[in-house]
Amino acid sequence: EIATERPMMRKHILDTLKMWVNEYRIDGFRFDLMGLMDRETILAIDRELHAIDESILLYGEPWGGWGATITFGKGDQKGTGVSVFNDNLRDAIRGSVFDEKIKGFALGSRAKERRIMRGIVGSIEYSNDIKDFADDPAETINYVSAHDNQTLWDKNSAAMPDAPRDLLLSAQKLSNAIVILSQGIPFLHGGVDFARTKYGNENSYNAGVEINKMDYSRKAEFIDLFTYYKDIIALRKNHPAFRMTSSEQIRSNLTFLDAPRNIVAFIINGKSAGDSWEEILVIFNGNLEPAEITLPDESWNLASDGVRVSEASLERLSGKVTLEPISTYVFFK
Repeated sequence: EIATERPMMRKHILDTLKMWVNEYRIDGFRFDLMGLMDRETILAIDRELHAIDESILLYGEPWGGWGATITFGKGDQKGTGVSVFNDNLRDAIRGSVFDEKIKGFALGSRAKERRIMRGIVGSIEYSNDIKDFADDPAETINYVSAHDNQTLWDKNSAAMPDAPRDLLLSAQKLSNAIVILSQGIPFLHGGVDFARTKYGNENSYNAGVEINKMDYSRKAEFIDLFTYYKDIIALRKNHPAFRMTSSEQIRSNLTFLDAPRNIVAFIINGKSAGDSWEEILVIFNGNLEPAEITLPDESWNLASDGVRVSEASLERLSGKVTLEPISTYVFFK
């Protein structure tokens, strides 16, 4: 731990960062254990680096080591140009990172809907009961897996050791579909699109190449998973409705629908959000069995059923539809 609040240490940090920006054109910095840094230093980093290049990405972990005093936690980033990892959404989707048996929404765990909703709106104060730690969607880094802890594939396999492979693949898709289609900054762990495994190792810093390598032969084995990730990422990139830039815009244009248990559904006013689609309906089914839901209003174009993604419309649906277990559906008008 470093005393970042001391003047010369603060100067050393700022001088080092500005050197990386000015001499090497580095355009983003991630701060490990950022929760141990003092807020004044972080504000100085924000101010001085963004004076050089306002597009520089600054983000970090809003926590510290075991037993450490947190001086910059979730919520302390409000009103700054700094983003923090959203472990609230992570745990709601995948379950505990400290107990591999505790499951999240994407493996059928109940009563996670409200926590998923908070992540969908970028952790802003959306309503009296849907609110979290952010003032602005750019302040949250939405994710379900990173270099720490088990990979998503390993976590899901450990949480449900008897689950069929198809269910694990569905969970691998639903987990990051929530991340990608939520407001805020999405973060994907390298290799998650081909079910990266570290063979159960949850702290692989000293495990060597065989555990930590990116095994690209898995891309061929999991090509359908890879294609789904590629296409759902493209969907987000092509539609600004999934990338709204202010809390006011989110509150005005995103509306949650009443839905059966373990289903989260919302509509985005695409036209108002500057999108080519007039309305967008997204449904996340966190049930381990098929579920029925009635689509609002008239018929909708189906862009994704959790397996396929097509912006040209897979088919038109209306009325009552059956959702596959552990799945994501995207509709548009």
